[in-house]
Amino acid sequence: MVEALDSSQKHLVKFAKTPLMTTSVFGFSIGDLEFLKTEIKLEGDRTIPVSIYAPWDIANAAFTVDTVQKYLPLLESYFKCPYPLPKLDFVLLPYLSDMAMENFGMITIQLNHLLIPPNALANESVREQAQQLIVHELVHQWMGNYISFDSWESLWFNESFATWLACHILEQNGDLSHYWTSEPYLLQQVEPTMCRDAADVNGRSIFQISQRNTGIDSQTSDIFDPEAYTKGIIMLRSLQLATGESHLQKGLESVFEDTKTFHARSVKPMDIWNHIGKFLKSQNITNFVSSWTRTPGLPVVKVEVEEKDGKTQTKLTQHRFINQLSTEEKDQLEDVPYQVPLFGVLPDGKMDTKNVLLTDRTLTLDYPILVINHLAQGYYRVSYESEECYALINDKITEETLSEIDLRKIFLDLSQFIGDEGFQNSIHLHGLFKILNHIASPSTKIASKYWDPLSKGLEVLQTIDRASLTSSKLQSFLKKKIVIPLFNKIDWPHGEFDKSTNPHELKVMSQVLFLNKNSAKCAELCQIYFKHLLQGPRSSVPLELVNSILVVVLQHCANIKQWKKIFDLVKRSSCTGITNHVINMYDQNSSETAMLIQNGAIESLGFCLDSDIVKKTLNFITSNIESEGMELALFGFNYNFKKRLNKNEKPQDQVVRETIWEWYMGNFDQWARKATRKGTTTGDHLHKALRSISLIIFQMFVADEPQKIEKFINLEKEKLGQSLLSLDDIWASVQQDEESRKTIRRDLASLV
Repeated sequence: MVEALDSSQKHLVKFAKTPLMTTSVFGFSIGDLEFLKTEIKLEGDRTIPVSIYAPWDIANAAFTVDTVQKYLPLLESYFKCPYPLPKLDFVLLPYLSDMAMENFGMITIQLNHLLIPPNALANESVREQAQQLIVHELVHQWMGNYISFDSWESLWFNESFATWLACHILEQNGDLSHYWTSEPYLLQQVEPTMCRDAADVNGRSIFQISQRNTGIDSQTSDIFDPEAYTKGIIMLRSLQLATGESHLQKGLESVFEDTKTFHARSVKPMDIWNHIGKFLKSQNITNFVSSWTRTPGLPVVKVEVEEKDGKTQTKLTQHRFINQLSTEEKDQLEDVPYQVPLFGVLPDGKMDTKNVLLTDRTLTLDYPILVINHLAQGYYRVSYESEECYALINDKITEETLSEIDLRKIFLDLSQFIGDEGFQNSIHLHGLFKILNHIASPSTKIASKYWDPLSKGLEVLQTIDRASLTSSKLQSFLKKKIVIPLFNKIDWPHGEFDKSTNPHELKVMSQVLFLNKNSAKCAELCQIYFKHLLQGPRSSVPLELVNSILVVVLQHCANIKQWKKIFDLVKRSSCTGITNHVINMYDQNSSETAMLIQNGAIESLGFCLDSDIVKKTLNFITSNIESEGMELALFGFNYNFKKRLNKNEKPQDQVVRETIWEWYMGNFDQWARKATRKGTTTGDHLHKALRSISLIIFQMFVADEPQKIEKFINLEKEKLGQSLLSLDDIWASVQQDEESRKTIRRDLASLV
């Protein structure tokens, strides 16, 4: 309330009584601010004023007003609890290091996030991000403000809950389409968090993480941990699905009904789950949350389908999953069983409602299971370890009833097992080959929804292909089993490409061209595409295929004249002249497209086996060694290092890697001296390039001539001392990668 005083320059402002709140969410703002005001009708014919303030461009806050008008009543309805205050303000500020703060009744947000001009709102991603931010802060008005927590250790739950519920409400109301099965959630949040968690044998639980950095001098940024935050979101989503969406909502309603317990004092998150567990008459609620907050890491569930006494059974076994675990570390690992939500799908496509939670080490089901962790909604890996599992999966691929996400998840999990000495066994390689071979077979149609997961499967195959380079027998097996059948199955256009081709299909095409680069038939096809790339017509070659086309053309290049056509593309000006021949699915501008073509041309140079061209390529790298990215020209040599050079298409005695080694030895000392000069831009570029070059060359010898590299490193250390190049570290990294490749070759050889 504002009252005028005797002086026209002064006013008395009286505020209403501040409600009970924790001091961390009390805030006020002073400034010369523009504003938008509206009123929102809530349940029980109650109306509250809502104001948006900003120092400028307040008209661009209209989208914020619309979003608040829509979602404040929806949240009231979800919690069955009235909005706790008589007003709501948003203050958009130019300088706000935390981006947003959910002050009770006065939310502050960095203004660039919500002052959105109409033309920017045409972008779906911009709209969705703004809505997520607004609804997240609105959720806090109930959870975090009305119900507050007794310690900063609960920050992870406060933030995870607000994001989980905001995304759920937005998805339910059509403003965040299929969020929980989307790439931003599954591939950009869940998968990276799982990978980091599995890479750290000393990783801590959410509870352990939340206890650190909570001293009196701590900042919010010291306490906020992205990994605990993401794991909390995943846990809440899993719990929601495992208990049933309506059940969890009713449990939360009961929390807000009990105002004496949850509003009169600050609480712990576990108080909420204990209450919900009692309300739903389920001890599993408390056990589930306790398991996922107090147990570090993540589990892997092994699935074995077998026939026993004339009946099909499924045995499930769980352990903690850690990448590349040594035997000693495995013996010392704490391996407490998790509360694993199974999300099982039966062969008839229905969800398994009989067994929804794995709480012990093992569980035997008296029926077959098609997939576990349907739609990748649980925080764990799944290892299918019997022939029957992959036979069932292939049957559903044929019927096109296996979900795209389930197939992608199968390949994602296999990518974590394959090459892991402590976990991989032959069934993982066999299972991968069985699925890929089935998809490649003439009798199986590749449904459009399977192009994306197939691309992930081929990424795993490329890892195996790279590991098998030292054995022509293994290489031949892979080509005959999968690559050639898949190449023959794809409908390759000989004229122009359809501009509406699925981008995931184009990625698969590119992968297959690369994997089949030694094939004459593939070379013939790529010569056609290469001609279109250089000469047109306009928009005739997809940008996604350009790199692989250049690789295949150079792999079969037999003379200088052919090589020069690609070498010309190393110059940006030549690339700029052909950008209009490229189909650009992602609307890069001409300059970006030219840069991508140029980088592809540089990367392809090392795939040629003609001795004269190899020398020209090495001379090119030497002359431009101080230019950023020149080391990429060695990329192809790492795929052909065991092959013999040829001259005029006739085999020579020298192997590719020996030529590369002579070049490397002849230049290394000079490069190293320049690279270790401190404080120069040239030295910094050369330092980075020489490390990359050393890495590539060490990989050529690690499998069968490691002593050659070790002798070289020792000699260089005598000359240069412990140089800034850290050759020992590079060599250790290469050796570690080789252990993974050895593991792959071991089980691959047993299959062949």
